[in-house]
Amino acid sequence: MIDELVGFFSRANAERPPSIALKFLVTSRPYDDVERRFQRLSKASTYLRFDGDDKSYEIGQEINLDIDALIPSIAADFGDTDRKRISARLKSMNNRTYLWLFLTIDVITRSPSKFGKASTIDSLLSNLPSDISNAYERILPRSSDEDQARILLQIVLAATRPLGLREANIALTLANQEGSLTAYNTLDLWPQRSLKSTIKNLCGLFVSVCDRKVSLIHQTAREFLIDANISRASPSAKWQGSLSLVTAHCTIDRVCVLYLSFDDFAIVSEAGLESDGNCCAWRETLHSGARYDFLGYASLNWAIHYRLYSSQPSNIAEDIRKAAQDLCNLSLPYQRYWFRIYENENSLPFKNWTSLGIASLFGLPDVVQSFLDDCADANTENETLSSALEIASSKGHLHVAHMLLDKGADVNVSEGAALMAASHSGHDQIVELLLDEGADANSGNGWSNALGVASSRGHQKIVQRLLERGANVNARNKFIGSALHAVSARGDQNLVRLLLKFGADVNAKGGSHGNALHAAAIKGHETVVQLLLENKADINTQFKGYRSALQAASSQGNQTVVELLVENGANVNAQGGFNSSAIQAAIVKGHAKVMHFLLDKGAYVRETLDEATKASMDL
Repeated sequence: MIDELVGFFSRANAERPPSIALKFLVTSRPYDDVERRFQRLSKASTYLRFDGDDKSYEIGQEINLDIDALIPSIAADFGDTDRKRISARLKSMNNRTYLWLFLTIDVITRSPSKFGKASTIDSLLSNLPSDISNAYERILPRSSDEDQARILLQIVLAATRPLGLREANIALTLANQEGSLTAYNTLDLWPQRSLKSTIKNLCGLFVSVCDRKVSLIHQTAREFLIDANISRASPSAKWQGSLSLVTAHCTIDRVCVLYLSFDDFAIVSEAGLESDGNCCAWRETLHSGARYDFLGYASLNWAIHYRLYSSQPSNIAEDIRKAAQDLCNLSLPYQRYWFRIYENENSLPFKNWTSLGIASLFGLPDVVQSFLDDCADANTENETLSSALEIASSKGHLHVAHMLLDKGADVNVSEGAALMAASHSGHDQIVELLLDEGADANSGNGWSNALGVASSRGHQKIVQRLLERGANVNARNKFIGSALHAVSARGDQNLVRLLLKFGADVNAKGGSHGNALHAAAIKGHETVVQLLLENKADINTQFKGYRSALQAASSQGNQTVVELLVENGANVNAQGGFNSSAIQAAIVKGHAKVMHFLLDKGAYVRETLDEATKASMDL
C-alpha cells in the first residue's frame, strides 16, 4: 500500500501541476521502514506528515478529559477526595495513551472487592499500571489456564490473518491434543456457543474477539510478547518477551499439518473441488460442514509457517517433517484437495505439477532434498515448460535454487525461464546465482527477455547486473519494444539514464508505443521526455497510432509535455494517425488548454468539425 501511494503521488507531483482532489489519511506507528518509504514524498507540496510525538502534550490533555469523565462511574463508592486522588494519580503517569487508560480502567473495575473501601486507596494508587507493558503484565496472570493461554497466544501471534472463532477452536484443540488423531470427529472441541467466553477467560483483554475474529488487542501486544530486549522489562515481568515467533510458527504449523493429514480429507472427491473447472468450487466445499472450517486456512498457510521455522532442522519434529513431505507428494491422496485450493486462490500459472515443483514453490529445503534423494529429476518440466528451478527462482527461494543447481538442474532450461522469472520478480540474489552458474544474460522466449522484464518492473539492480554480464541493451520484446521503451513508459529517470549509458538506441522502434519518446510523451513523463531529447531523440518521428509524440501527448492532455515538445521543435501540423493531427487529438479528447496552446503556436483546425464541437471548445 505504501509503495502504491508513494508511486501515485510521486508521479502526480513530478509530471503535472498538483490538481488531484483525492486525499489519503494514513496512520501508523513510527517504524523506521514506514518512514523510509514515505521519505520520497518529503518535498512534495501535497504531502503532510504529522508526528504524534509533537502532539504528546495535546494528546495527554485529551486523555485527562477522559479520566475526568470516567472517574465518577468507576470510583462511585469513594468520596470526592479519594476520587480526586485517583484522578491525579492517573494524570501523573508520564506515558499516557488511550490504550493504557483502557487497560488501567479494566484493572480497577475488575477488582471492586480489592479496592472497594477508602482504606485500600493507597494500595490502589500504588498498584496502577505505569505503562502499557505493566498493564499487560497485570492482565495475563488473571488467565484461567496459563498454559492454554500461552498456546492460544502463539497461534494468534503467528497466524497470517485473524482466525475466525471456529478456526481458533480447531487450532487450539489440536495444539493441546496429546496422541495421534486421524479424523475430525475425534476432536474434543469447545462448545461453539461459549468459545468467546473461553478465549476471554484465557487471555482477558489481551485478545480481542471482534466480528467473530480473534486477534491481539493492539500491535503493542505483539511487540510485548516477543520483545527480545528483556532488560527493559521489570524484574517481576513474567510475560514480556516470553514468546518466540519461531516457536509460534511451529505451533500453528503443527496444527495445520496434522489437520490436513486427517483421513477425512484424503478421501475428499477431487471432482468436488474441480467441479468442471469452476475455480470457486472449493469455496462451496469449505462451507459444506464444520469439519472444513479450518481447511482454507491450513491449505493456504501451512507451508508458509513451515518455511518460517524449518530453517533450523532441529526445530522440526520428525512426524511433522514426514507429514510435510506427504502433503507435497503427488503420489499420495493428500495433495488432491489442499493444493487445488492453493492453486485456485493464488491463480498459479503452472499446470501438471511435480512433487519437486510443489516443494520448490514453497521453498521447503528439507522436503526438496527428500525428493532429490528419491532420484527426482531436477530438470523434469511441467506442461508449461517450467522447471522446479524456474518455480523456485520466481519465488526467491535462494537455498532451494542452490540445491537444484547442485543436483544438476539446467540453468538455461526453457530458454532461460529461471533467469526470466527471477528478473521479473526482482530477486537479485537469484539472478546473480544463475548468472554465476552460466545463465545466458540474453535469455528470452521470443516474446520477451530477462532485461526487458526487469526493466518493465523497475528492478534497477538486476538491470545493471544483466547489462554488466552482456545483455543486449537494444534487444526487442514483442509487446514493450526495447528496455528503453519500457522504462520510458514507467517514467523511471534512473533506469533511462542507465540504459542510455550502456548504449541504448534512443530512436529504436518497436513495441506498442512506437519508440521511447512516444512512450514517455503519452504517459506524461516530462522529465524523461526532456532526458530523451537531450540524448538526440527524433522529435518528429512518426508511427502508426498516435502519429507523433506531440499527438500522443495532446491526446492525453499532458500540457507540460506538449509545451516541452513544441519548444524543442515538434511539428504542430504533422498529419496522420488516430486523430489526423495533434490539435485534432486535443479537440476530440476535450483538452481545451492544449488546443488553445497549439492554436497559439500555429496549428490549424480542419473545417470539417461540426458546430457543436467548435462551440464546446470555444473555436
